Amino acid sequence: MGAPAKFVSSMRVSAPAPPAYRQRVASRPRLVPARKMSSDSPSAGPPRGCVLPVCRAALSASSATSDEDQDPPNLTGYPFGVKRIHLALDPYSRMAMPNRRGGEEVQKRPTSDIFWAVLMCFATLATLGLVDRYMHVTHGLPFMSGAWGTISVLAFGTVENPAARLYNCVTATVASAFIVATMVMLFGSCWWTRALSVATALGFMMWTGSVHPPGAAAIMGCMDQAAFQRLGYWYVLYPVLFGSLFVLFMGHLTHKLKHRYEFMVGGLFGDGWVKLRRAEENDRNNERLEQALNECENCTISYDEDDVLGTYTLEREDSQIEYTEVRRE
Repeated sequence: MGAPAKFVSSMRVSAPAPPAYRQRVASRPRLVPARKMSSDSPSAGPPRGCVLPVCRAALSASSATSDEDQDPPNLTGYPFGVKRIHLALDPYSRMAMPNRRGGEEVQKRPTSDIFWAVLMCFATLATLGLVDRYMHVTHGLPFMSGAWGTISVLAFGTVENPAARLYNCVTATVASAFIVATMVMLFGSCWWTRALSVATALGFMMWTGSVHPPGAAAIMGCMDQAAFQRLGYWYVLYPVLFGSLFVLFMGHLTHKLKHRYEFMVGGLFGDGWVKLRRAEENDRNNERLEQALNECENCTISYDEDDVLGTYTLEREDSQIEYTEVRRE
């Protein structure tokens, strides 16, 4: 057993507070495995320790690494070594991936969200397809609209998306259909009426707080299909608004299923999933470390070499905190 080592912290290392608009995940520092440093390394420095009430660790402050030795920035919310391929093949559902410029992942949900979204999307569009077949054969009227594909992505692929709210759907759909019907009746279908219709509908959506992408899809569908143009102002109600409300209703049922019946399955990339599970555990430990670091200043700790469990580095914006985890008494 080696001689006891004692470190005394003479100053507190801290980083500037994160902006208030940052979410909780982005404001937490991340743990990465500490890299071995040679004795002649310019980033090596005298250790400074600090008692951690939670994990009983000794802390030492080291200067930030030079620009040429710095690793690429981590994905926001994840530690060093986690790549997008790990997230793409893990068993979670996401609306958007994190990036290395501060952008966070959006709507991380369990695997069950994918199952319910695929099942309900198929059932909804299949039902609308059967209605389209009936209306075309029996009455010779068009029915299927491309806007329903767009709204299906919002209703089934996301959770509580503002663009898929009932107000947005009704306001934007009615306004867009009315605008395109008017344009076609007055000026016909051409390149500039198509552009003017979409631009006018976009301005109206932004003005009324009802941005809804399927509204623009409804305009493009009417401009490109003569059967819809012959409907005139009936195009406002049939088929666009009717089908959109049906998709929105099925999306509401899907939302309930997602929250009531949640489950997880194994990821396609086993090693990546294990790495993510470890990253989540390190994230929880990192919260305790940050809390203890803020509470401790000018603290002292003694430990033996045999009691060392691991060494980690807490990276901040302008510095690094290297700490050693030791066995509890």
